[in-house]
Amino acid sequence: LDEECNVQFGEGGAGAFSDGKLTTRSKDSLCRKVLEELVSFGAKPDILIDQHPHIGTDAFLAIIRNCREEIERLGGTFYFDTKLEDIKVENGTLKQIYFNQQWIDCNALILATGHSASDTILMLHQHGIHVENKPFAVGVRIEHKQKYINEAMLHEYSQDERLIPARYQLTYTASNSKGVYTFCMCPGGYVIPSSCQKDQLVVNGMSYASRSGENANSALLVQINDSDYGNELFAGLKYQEDLEKKAFAMGHDYKACVQLAKDYLENKISNQFESVLPTYSIGTTFCDLNDLFSKEVNLALHEALEHFEKKVPGFVSSGAILSAVESRSSSSVRLVRDKESYVSNIQGIYPSGEGSGYAGGIMTSAIDGIRSAEHLIEYFAKGEF
Repeated sequence: LDEECNVQFGEGGAGAFSDGKLTTRSKDSLCRKVLEELVSFGAKPDILIDQHPHIGTDAFLAIIRNCREEIERLGGTFYFDTKLEDIKVENGTLKQIYFNQQWIDCNALILATGHSASDTILMLHQHGIHVENKPFAVGVRIEHKQKYINEAMLHEYSQDERLIPARYQLTYTASNSKGVYTFCMCPGGYVIPSSCQKDQLVVNGMSYASRSGENANSALLVQINDSDYGNELFAGLKYQEDLEKKAFAMGHDYKACVQLAKDYLENKISNQFESVLPTYSIGTTFCDLNDLFSKEVNLALHEALEHFEKKVPGFVSSGAILSAVESRSSSSVRLVRDKESYVSNIQGIYPSGEGSGYAGGIMTSAIDGIRSAEHLIEYFAKGEF
């Protein structure tokens, strides 16, 4: 594991390396502009009309490269193998940033770290930037045969060649009031290693543009808030890290912790796979996931799986596999910014995208970036720096 460059931080970020889904609940008018920009850089025009537009990791990498080359043509410069290590603030205003063993004058910084750059967040906090806890989610990836999902969702049309591989979206509210939901469902996809810190285990899901893999997978997540981790600042971040360290110890050397869904409900360690074989590429370890999660999370997951089995027969009993731990669907903190100007309490710093805690997913992060750029233009136009 390279802590400085992995699927959380490579070019394109976690969005590119986890499927390239463009679905969003946002009704922002800029959604169309984002889709049109992606098409201009090589995405298929179908994303302009699809209800659930999807690019795929393999296709997204070329699109991101085309985007970078256009920015370079327009005068932008990219620094790879480079990390923002420090900032210099005077009288509440950003003056310099430190990277590659040098201080550089900087009047304005769009800070788009992604949701997992905890070292950068802690550094900024030490310089006085306002940070607050926010709710997030943890859970598992659940894997089924795509053939089963097609039959469960499409019924008599499951073999119809005109239809794309089926997807699903399920929600449930547990008796302890915790919301449980499926997220980032990947038809014909793969469960992938997604750790970004050593000795911490994280899994995610993706699919290629063709979505032709044998399995389907989806995150199955439980809402986490201060009732789980307390009110101390960064307590949610510590909750994430402790859970990932525990999963790493249970899985051994980045192998995913796995259990048949039906065995999870019966609190027993699985001893063999059934119809579904895991797609996680670097190995798996049979574990009892009841030992991984808290009592509250287990209760919510148990109730949700039982409910989903009734709603979609076979959701548990078809040999479905649970892989853990899915813990980085969103940031556990928010970098507080002004609602009107997008600037933080440090003049010149504009938190943006998933790392800001104000966006989630490719579309809302892209929109957040555009809005940040617009505010930056206004800032320079005023000449107040």
